[in-house]
Amino acid sequence: MVFVFLVDRSGSMKGNKMDMTLEALRLFIKSLPTNARFEIISFGSKYSCISKDGQGFIHTDLNIKKVKKEIAQMTANLGGTNIHDPLEHAIKRLFIKINPSLLESLIKKERDAMINSPIEPKGLEKIRKIFLLTDGAVNNPNAQVSCQRTGKSWQRFIFFC
Repeated sequence: MVFVFLVDRSGSMKGNKMDMTLEALRLFIKSLPTNARFEIISFGSKYSCISKDGQGFIHTDLNIKKVKKEIAQMTANLGGTNIHDPLEHAIKRLFIKINPSLLESLIKKERDAMINSPIEPKGLEKIRKIFLLTDGAVNNPNAQVSCQRTGKSWQRFIFFC
């Protein structure tokens, strides 16, 4: 499983909004399944990944301690709210690079399930999820929709405002 948390650190998140966001983020990270892969991407006018290589972490006690220290340093100091670039990074680099052959196999299975079943397939939503933690004041809402289309129908996007 892969989980990506996009954390809004724009100026509009100052004060209580940022405090609540970081508390929710700590709870999410703590609650992930053991051995799940996760990444936290904070954004404003620019974005950065918490992991040094941009490929995320495996959920272990040691990694959770490291990540919590990084979360404690986060403030709402990154200017505007550009969601496009971090969302595109999450879709193209994290999901596709992790295991391309596995992803290709899962995509094929989902396509087959969609053809053979009137019910929306649920298998892949257990594999990859993006959580967007924001106050909802994005600079370009159309960029978000564009990235979702780039991610194809087999992505799962969860928004928290």
